[in-house]
Amino acid sequence: HCGGVRKVISVYSDGASGNRNGKPGGYGWVIVRDGRPVLAGYGGETATSNQRQELTGAIMGLEACVRNKLHTDERVELVSDSEYVLNLANGRFNAHANVDLVTRLLLVARSISGLKTRWVKGHSGDTWNERCDSLAGKGKAEAVERAKNGT
Repeated sequence: HCGGVRKVISVYSDGASGNRNGKPGGYGWVIVRDGRPVLAGYGGETATSNQRQELTGAIMGLEACVRNKLHTDERVELVSDSEYVLNLANGRFNAHANVDLVTRLLLVARSISGLKTRWVKGHSGDTWNERCDSLAGKGKAEAVERAKNGT
């Protein structure tokens, strides 16, 4: 950028699941530029864990960022209330579980030049973290319904 300050794209993500593995869960993500949401999404699984949903939210958000070429001329930060996800994404942790998702997370994280990570305290009033939490809850609720209906 000809002497200009590079803008930051923030990819917020969150996951929601019960305390026990094998229960329905959901994830949500929001991509924010200049304080405004650019893209958002959510989903869920009928049998999962909280860690898997946290990872999936981050993966889906980062993959959407890359797919839409939002990472090409702007700095990207992954923002989450999950230190587990952030430390995996930035290489501070090595995976011993959820290796399939961690491999996918590392693949997309490494495809974004200079990806930064930023932790935000969950349920602390951060607008976009709260939005992700709400989307993850919606994904979980839909997964609960699918689990009840056996679909």
